Amino acid sequence: MTYIDRLSAQLKALKAELNKSKADVNQTASLITKLEAQLTALEAQRRALEEALRQRESEAAALQANLRAAQAENDRLRTQLAQLKAENDQLKTKLTSMNQTLAGLNDQLTSLKAKLAVQTSGGEEGIDPLMYVLFAALAGVVIAFVIYRKKKAEE
Repeated sequence: MTYIDRLSAQLKALKAELNKSKADVNQTASLITKLEAQLTALEAQRRALEEALRQRESEAAALQANLRAAQAENDRLRTQLAQLKAENDQLKTKLTSMNQTLAGLNDQLTSLKAKLAVQTSGGEEGIDPLMYVLFAALAGVVIAFVIYRKKKAEE
């Protein structure tokens, strides 16, 4: 019986080892299932992150394009500002010239008025026809100056 007892004991040990191996296989299968689920979740998370990255890159590219457009607009406006400043300087120069011309014409008018007063007090009859031409010219310059100032004020 000792041989049978030994074989029985070995058989029990082998059955215990088999049960332990089955438990290990079940535990390993359970771990594999969990790892596969985690792998699936990580893959989904990776795809979501890749999509978010593509979206961020797209937004960054759009912002870069907007920045370049704004810089181009800024450069265009700077150029326009420089042109307008130059035009303003030209208009200031022209206005100064017109003011000087107007002052000169006013001086001439004053001189002509004085001559006219001397001529009328001297007993001469009538006004020199040249005076009418000078008055008309002076009136034209004054009207042009007023129109110029109004247009300048409107701008």
